[in-house]
Amino acid sequence: MSRTHCAAVLPMPDPRRLTSSALAGVAAAATLACGLGGLVSSAGLRDVVIEFQGDTVLPVGVSRPFRITVRAEGEVLVAPRLALTIADTSVVVLTAGGDSLLGRKAGSRTELIVRLLTSVATDSTPTLAQGLRVTGGPGSP
Repeated sequence: MSRTHCAAVLPMPDPRRLTSSALAGVAAAATLACGLGGLVSSAGLRDVVIEFQGDTVLPVGVSRPFRITVRAEGEVLVAPRLALTIADTSVVVLTAGGDSLLGRKAGSRTELIVRLLTSVATDSTPTLAQGLRVTGGPGSP
């Protein structure tokens, strides 16, 4: 899974002199510097969909690859920055490469939480909570 990092360091003006238009300019510069312009339109945050592609039922001890696709208004985003979290790592873990899930505890359920980090709207960050279930072993239904 390819990961890209973005850091924009912008000088902050004296807050006593900061007007709303200047603040909007600083926000726009940070957005463009990080390549987030594709998620924002003049009307605000674009429609963003996070899709999980892979098995949601995992046998104990077997790793299964998965893929996450992020679309903004129907267009696939290339190399989006994502935060992946397993709600209960006693049930399922991410493999070292971060591209597969490994079932650990049969008869249990947990969630893979996927959060898009490149969202400008931090209070409404696009998130997916994908349910996962672990079965008894490689030959179990």
